[in-house]
Parts: sequence; structure tokens; C-alpha cells
Amino acid sequence: MSVSQQVQAELQKLRDEIARLRQDKGQSDSLVHLLQEQNQQFSEQIFDLTAQVVAVEAEAAFKCEQNELSMQHQLKRLVSHTTFLQEEKKTAERARQALESQLKQFQTTAQLEQKRLEAGKRLLETSKRKLEAEKFQMSQQLFSQPTPPSTALKRPRVNTSTPSRASGCAEKGFQTDPYVPLAVENSDLIGKLLQSSSDLASLLHPPAVSSSTVPANVVPEFDVSEDRSILNTTTDLSQLIPQFSQWMPPASAIASGACNHPLASKPANSSPRPSKAITFHLTRAVASMLAGQESSLALVGPLLLHLQLDYDPSIVCSALHLLYALIQGSVRLRNRFRPPRHPTQRLCRISGPTPGITATLTNAQVVDDSASLSSELAAQDLPRSILHTLGKLLDDLAAKTDRSSFWSDMSMRVHTSIFSVVSCVVGMASLGAPSPAQTSSRGDNVPLMHDLPKPDQVDWIFQPLVAPLCNLVTEFLSKVSTSGTNGSSSSLPLDNHAFPGNAVMVVVDGANILSHLAAQPQLLPLLQSHLSKWWTQLLAATQPTASAQGWAVHMAVLQLMQAISTLYPSQSWYLHHPKAVDVLWEIVKRIWKFTQASRALDADASQACADHDQVLVVALNMLAVEALASKRSILGDVVKQHLVDEIRRTVKAKIESCARSERQWELVQRVLVRPFH
Repeated sequence: MSVSQQVQAELQKLRDEIARLRQDKGQSDSLVHLLQEQNQQFSEQIFDLTAQVVAVEAEAAFKCEQNELSMQHQLKRLVSHTTFLQEEKKTAERARQALESQLKQFQTTAQLEQKRLEAGKRLLETSKRKLEAEKFQMSQQLFSQPTPPSTALKRPRVNTSTPSRASGCAEKGFQTDPYVPLAVENSDLIGKLLQSSSDLASLLHPPAVSSSTVPANVVPEFDVSEDRSILNTTTDLSQLIPQFSQWMPPASAIASGACNHPLASKPANSSPRPSKAITFHLTRAVASMLAGQESSLALVGPLLLHLQLDYDPSIVCSALHLLYALIQGSVRLRNRFRPPRHPTQRLCRISGPTPGITATLTNAQVVDDSASLSSELAAQDLPRSILHTLGKLLDDLAAKTDRSSFWSDMSMRVHTSIFSVVSCVVGMASLGAPSPAQTSSRGDNVPLMHDLPKPDQVDWIFQPLVAPLCNLVTEFLSKVSTSGTNGSSSSLPLDNHAFPGNAVMVVVDGANILSHLAAQPQLLPLLQSHLSKWWTQLLAATQPTASAQGWAVHMAVLQLMQAISTLYPSQSWYLHHPKAVDVLWEIVKRIWKFTQASRALDADASQACADHDQVLVVALNMLAVEALASKRSILGDVVKQHLVDEIRRTVKAKIESCARSERQWELVQRVLVRPFH
């Protein structure tokens, strides 16, 4: 019994030990499981860190490679820039050496000039002392013989503080700049006129002539019958304005200058000069301006009196030069030619000193510039009077001048002076005026043929200029075309002396002025009657025997027709002149044939070929516009297609020979050739 109890006890011990071992084994298994999970986490972290290390290493390698390439590019650029700077330095060194040699030459010349000036200065000082003594004696004689002013000079000053009531709403403007007296403004203007040229001095000091030389068509507003007493008692017109006599050169210098004038008539008595009465009006206007009684507008009337065909051309040109300089230098006169503001615009002018805003608004006074206008000419009639006088002078030049002397150098100089004034006036009148394109964009209809006014119903300030300008272009084209049809094919009918050097430029200026005037719908009917005539003359002027002097005129006339087509699509040249397209194609054929023949015979005829090429480009542009507008193709016409292809090949070869870019060839294709296809 005891043995079995011992065995059972041993078995119980073994069971307890087995249970404890099993419990230890379970704890060990759970510990192993935890360690395996930690090991797996650590393995994943090690893998992530390894991937990050690899990415950082790759990014660092890529950045290093990019930095290396960038540094290589920068190094190459710096090396190239250094080479360029070295070349520039060499060029600058050569230029510096050349400038140093020129400087040495200039220093030597300056030393010689300084010595000459010192000798001349000593001579002038001696002459100055003599002239001062003579001046003192003359001043004593001048003040000892005072001349009483005429009643005509005692004019009441115009009240500039009263606004004009001629219109419902007068144009006014704010003037916040310091007040400048009228006398100071006029003195500066007259000083500029005297310093720029001797035209004013020559008009103020004409030779003594009788009053019988006054033309019969003198404007009635400038009658001088009331000033006969002053003219009879005054021997020197400068005595009327003593403060002005110090600016005048000696009478002997003026007389010699008038005799040596390039337009002076030979002999001197062949053409009459303005009478003393007309010269007195000019002197009186200058005196009134210096006294502050009149503005610069008062000088326009006396200058217009000098624009008579009966006078010497030097007098006419001097008056035209003065009129041009007066328009350029006088703001008051330029404002007369600018288009008026809208009637609803109302501004005011602040006159007098402006110490502060309060005082400025307190002293504000409404002033109208029209009040300062001379009593001889009204403000609204001033532009019309100037342009009417210039148009009448152009008509007289065309009507009263012999055909043999019409294209002379003297006549062309007068035309050049007239066109200078007209171009200035047209430019100012066009400034701010709405064009037909702008008018159509506002909703207005583009004027059609039946909507345009008739020529006898046109009432505009530029109307007197259209007919003389058109007649001038017609006369030139007629002379060139007639000479071309009557000449022989062996030689030109007109030699190089058929026209003076400036005749072509005068006609070109006239055509350019017509291009500007064509922007006014009122003047377009006056041009319509000349277009068909010009087409015929242009075709005749492109004969192989025609004079080569008129190519610039041909281009100007074609540009005028092109401008009319652009401004007025309903008045296009190819719509109202059915044969114009054929005529233009014929002109292109003749010009191209003549150009090819000239290049083949004379390789040095570059200038003549260039003139032909310019006319050819304008004509092809016009035909391209017509082809686009009418949707007409030349593929069916073998002759025209061959001509265009030949022009295209020649132009392409010329561009390639001159190493031009491919874009320029594309431009030639698009402008000259492509529209025809």
C-alpha cells in the first residue's frame, strides 16, 4: 500500500513537472512569436532605409551630373564671351587709334583756326569801334527827327476777356501755365524769323518803286489810301519801329543779297517788286506785333499780298518761306488749321499769375482766342484765304506761264515753296480729323458714287488746290507720254535736260498731297474725272522710247489710286474703269521687259532697274488686291501665268544671290505672287 502511494506521489510529481514544463514551453513559444514579429518589423525598416539610401544616392548623382553639365555650358559661354570681348577690345583699340589721329588733326586745325579767329577778332574790334561811333551819330539824328504815328496805328485793343458769340458753344481751353505777354511772344517769333533766314529783312527793305506797280488784284481789305501821308513823309520804313531797326542788317547787305538770290530775275527790272504801300502793311503788322497790339495772325495778310505772279520769283519764294516758318513757329496760327473740337466740349482758360489753387480758380476768366485775331482777316476765313491764294497762284503759274518755261528751274522752285506750305497745312488739318474708315466703323455708310457731292457743290477749304495739282500731274504725264509715242526706238526723245532736277520731285509731292486730300469724301469727285485720263497716260508713258525720268511719278500716281481703293472700296479703280486691269497688266509686261533688257545690256544700270522694280511692285500689289476682291485667277491665261512665274523665279534667284532669309521669300510669295493663284 505504501509502495503504491509512493508511486502515485512520484507520478503526481511527474505530472506537475510536465505541467510546469508545458507552461514554460507556452511562455517560450509566445516569446519566440514576439521576437519573430519584432524581427520582421526591423527587417521592413531596414529595407525602407536601404531604399531611401539608394534614392538619395541616385538623386545626388543626378544633381552632380546636372551641375557638371551646367558648369561646362557656363564655361563654354564664358570662353565665347571672353573671345568676343577680346575682339571688341581689338576693334576699340583700332578705333581709338583712328580717333587719336583724327584728334591730332583737329587740334592742328583748331590751332590754325584759333589764330585766324584771333586775327579776325582784332579786325572786328577795330570795326566795332568805328560802327559804335557811327551808331551814336545815327541815333542822335533818329531821335532828333521824330515821326508822329498814323491814325491807322492807333487801333483800339481787342477785349480778350469777352468770349466770341459767333457759335452756340465757343471752343475754350484751360491755361494753367504762366502768363506770357503777347509782345514777348511776338518778339520771340520775329527773332526766330530773322535768325532763320533773310527773307523777312528783304521784304521789309525793298528798293524804292512807285505805287503804280501795285497789282490790280490786291485784296480790298488791305487798302492803304489812309496811310499815304506816312508813306510820303517817311524815307526809311524802319523808322516806324525803332526798336526793330537794331535787328535789321545794313541796306547794302540786303540789296546785295536780293541781287544774288537764286530766283532773282535777270535783269533786275524785268519783274516788278511790291510797292511801298504793300511793304508798309508788312512793316505795320510787325510793329503792331512788337507793341503787343496784334498776334502773329496779323502777319498772314501782308504775306499773302506778296503772292502775286507779277512779282519777282524771289519775292514770292521769300513770302512763301516766311509763311511756312510762321505756321511752324506760331501756335496760334497752327490752331486755325486743326479740326474744331466737338461742340459740347467747353473748357476755360486761366489767365494771369497762378500762386495757388484758390487764387487760380478765383481769377479764372473765359477767353476766346478769336478776339486776338487781326481786324483785316476773320478767324474762320484765315485758312480759306491762305489756301485760296495758294490755289490761285498755282492756277496763274499754269495759265500765264509759257509752256517752254513752265518746267524751268525757277518755276519748280516756286512750286516747291508752295507745296511746302500746302503739305504743312494738309498735315495739320488731317490731324485729328476722322478718316472714312473710322467713319464707317462708327456705323456710317462708306460714301458711294451716287452719294458723293457733285464737283460744283463742294465747299471746302482745300477745293482750290485739287484742280491745279491734278493738272500738274496730267501735264507731266502728257509730256512724258507724248514724247514716248513720238520718239524713235533708237534713242530717248527727252534728254536729261528735259526736266530740271527738282521737277520730278515737285510732281511726286503734288501726287502725295492728293493722296492725303483723297481722305476727304468731299474732294473725291474732283479726282474722279482725272483717273481715266491718267490710266491712258500711264500706259503711253511706259513705251520703250518714253523718258526714264517719270518712274517716281508713275509710282506716286499708282499709290494714289491704291489709296482711293483702300479708303473707298466702292470707288476702286478696277470697278469704275473696266479697262484699268488690262492696262495695268500691260504696264507690268512693258516694265518687266524693259527691266530685263536694261539688265542684259548694261550691268551698271542698278538705279534705273531699282526704280522700275518699285513701280513693278506697286502694280503687282494692286493687281493682287484686284484678284482677291474679284476672286479672279490667272491660271487660264497662259501669258499672264508665264509672266508671274518668270517674275517669281527672277525674284527668288535675286534673293538667293543676296543671301536673304527664307522668310523674305515667303513674304514675296504672299504679297506678289500667291494672290494670283
